[in-house]
Amino acid sequence: MTNKSKRKVKELKHHPENSNMYILSDLDSLQENIEDNGLLVPLVVDQFNQVISGNRRLECIIRLGWETVDVHEIEVKEEDDIKFLIYSFNKQRKKTIGEIIQEILMLKEYFSVGSGYRKHVNKDGTYKRKDWTKSVIS
Repeated sequence: MTNKSKRKVKELKHHPENSNMYILSDLDSLQENIEDNGLLVPLVVDQFNQVISGNRRLECIIRLGWETVDVHEIEVKEEDDIKFLIYSFNKQRKKTIGEIIQEILMLKEYFSVGSGYRKHVNKDGTYKRKDWTKSVIS
């Protein structure tokens, strides 16, 4: 599923969808932490070197002048919803009111009835996650 490797920092790009939901906030304290402790969690990138998780960390390591960085590469397939993937990687993040509103709007679109199908349900009607309450009850 993921492939851990090193990448040249200059080859990495912020994923364009990330800036639609999140701002690069509180960089000074994060940069200081990375400078003191190193990068504790590798960046997550897609096969096109776009950062899916770690856009703030990327910005800090650029400021620090790093040449290479540890990454986990994931393959993002066409049917994957990149917005939901970015949201999923940012669930633990401290968010501004604006970022929370952007997440709500994205989730509304993602789970809307008009999308044609339910992404959390398999074609046979079973739930993809076995630990969901609906799966356990049914």
